[in-house]
Amino acid sequence: AAAGPSDLNYSVSSYTYEQEDDGASTPRNHIAAETGDELETIDPRYRVEHSGRFEPGAIFKVLWSEPKGSTDGLKHPSVSGKQEIQNKYGAKFHVGFRRFIVIANDLGHCTCVPILTYGGRGCKKSGVKPNKHGIVYEAGQRPRQVEGEPRLGFQAVQVHLTEDGEKLSRESRVNYSKLVTIEHNVSVFFIGYVTQNSWQIVEEAVNQCWDQKVHHRHPKHER
Repeated sequence: AAAGPSDLNYSVSSYTYEQEDDGASTPRNHIAAETGDELETIDPRYRVEHSGRFEPGAIFKVLWSEPKGSTDGLKHPSVSGKQEIQNKYGAKFHVGFRRFIVIANDLGHCTCVPILTYGGRGCKKSGVKPNKHGIVYEAGQRPRQVEGEPRLGFQAVQVHLTEDGEKLSRESRVNYSKLVTIEHNVSVFFIGYVTQNSWQIVEEAVNQCWDQKVHHRHPKHER
């Protein structure tokens, strides 16, 4: 079988992905270190980790900021755990986090898929493609769909959260078709990992979504 993006030595570009809560597109699909040090002082648990920690199956959070005056942010909170900070120039920002599952690790960066809630609506949110998603739930809990949510494309996967106070809401979903490149120089907070019994589901889901993408040029582009 052909290699897929879950293979450790497979290099793949990132794609635009949905934001943590509202599912709106973000222009950044490649996450590198933030400019400025305001985010680093919010929570000391977020720090630059050794590249070896970004093992496939690991789950971590990334702090994310957006201007306070963002119209989108006023209508739909785009990050979880949002709070307001002010930088040294007086500009105010909303800061929160997003969660990711590592799919493959590489030199200086890793390829991940996001865990999303879509504003607590799961895959009921308009525009979301249920067949590209699966439920993600904590060990000791039961996977549950939101009332009226369409059938999802993949089996639910179980994760083990290792940090006190961390939890996943029942609306948490993994979008296996949205690959995101995250640099190792980003401050992150590792919170858990996909359980061994569920990892194969994740690998197969990512590879299936990859196979369904268009990989061939149209003849009209040939010269």
